[in-house]
Amino acid sequence: MTDGAAASALTRILGAHMDAVLAEWLRILEARGGTGGGLVKASELKAQCSDVLAALRQAVAAAGSMDMQEPAFERVRDLLGEVSRSRAAHGFNPSETATFVFSLKQPLFERIRRDRKVRIFRKHCRAVFAALDD
Repeated sequence: MTDGAAASALTRILGAHMDAVLAEWLRILEARGGTGGGLVKASELKAQCSDVLAALRQAVAAAGSMDMQEPAFERVRDLLGEVSRSRAAHGFNPSETATFVFSLKQPLFERIRRDRKVRIFRKHCRAVFAALDD
């Protein structure tokens, strides 16, 4: 699957399943201490996650690729920077902050796995996860 095809598939998956991905991401974050034992309100965490997902979907659709260095991803990069600064100010350590992004992989992976239109599953996942790792 090409980068453009992966981007198209991710845009479609996020468009169709944004609420489910968000709910699962929040569940995982809460299970892994994503609120820092009350350091961040659940409403703030939900807003951050929702904003990142919406920006990710818009960026992937606009760029037509998974390259986080594309200008279309500027809002995603800015939001992740804001989340990082906010978490540091709340007392989260770097590992806890990284968990914010990395825990998004599981719900995306599950949606990609369920998507019957994705024929080359592993390559598709690699493109999505490489973008998140950037």
